[in-house]
Amino acid sequence: MSAIVDKWLFVCYNERKESKGRESQMKKICSTMLTLLLCLSLVGCTVSTSTSSSQPEPVSQTSLESSQPAGNTGTATFSLPEPTPEPTPEPTPSFDGVAEKIAVEEYSYQTTYYSYYVMILSNNSESDFDLDVEVTLRDEAGNMVGVESSMIYAFQHGTQIPLIFSVDNLPASTDIKLTPSESIYPAVDADLSFELAATESKAILSVTNNGTIPAQFVEGYALFFLGDTLVDTDRTYFVDANSEIAPGDSNNNELNANAAFDSVKVYLHGRGPAEF
Repeated sequence: MSAIVDKWLFVCYNERKESKGRESQMKKICSTMLTLLLCLSLVGCTVSTSTSSSQPEPVSQTSLESSQPAGNTGTATFSLPEPTPEPTPEPTPSFDGVAEKIAVEEYSYQTTYYSYYVMILSNNSESDFDLDVEVTLRDEAGNMVGVESSMIYAFQHGTQIPLIFSVDNLPASTDIKLTPSESIYPAVDADLSFELAATESKAILSVTNNGTIPAQFVEGYALFFLGDTLVDTDRTYFVDANSEIAPGDSNNNELNANAAFDSVKVYLHGRGPAEF
């Protein structure tokens, strides 16, 4: 009996020992597995961190925009064209001394109701110009009794133009101021010719433009004389529907006298189209 108990105790002891051994072995296995899992986890984190650090960092929108020029700016190299030089203006013509070369012939006459002062201007200079005319009329005592003025456009050298003023009183003397200036109109008077026929009461004219440009606003003047005395005057236009006489064309008209006369003097004046 004692032998049986001892054998049973031996068996129980060995089983307990084996059980402890197995338990110890399991603990070792678990510890090893935990250690292995921990190592694998650390390795995985390291690989993830390494992969993330190896990728290029994204460029921010701000740095991208600042690294490129703005859409409406840029830099280019080019050459500016040479500025076009302004044309040298033509010198303003001088009319110094020209007024002294304008001769003035004066007349006056009366009709039943009116009084007239007439002056005939002769351009004896070598220039064509506009002429501003101002006349101060004086009585025998030297007092001013009237002032008359007129502008002559394109007064051509070598020609004559009459001015006819209706006045309140015939002057005993006059003060004449003549001011020439540059004209924008070509002179055409030298290109005008006329054919004259006179009757007892009028002068009939046919005026021809012998020039190459239109003669605009052509006006004809008639001074009627009885002996050396001026007794009447008349004036009228010689133009077509365009207020001109075209080159090579003619225009006819009449100038009338209200007093007996034995001679008539005719004058023509016009101008070409403006040249700016």
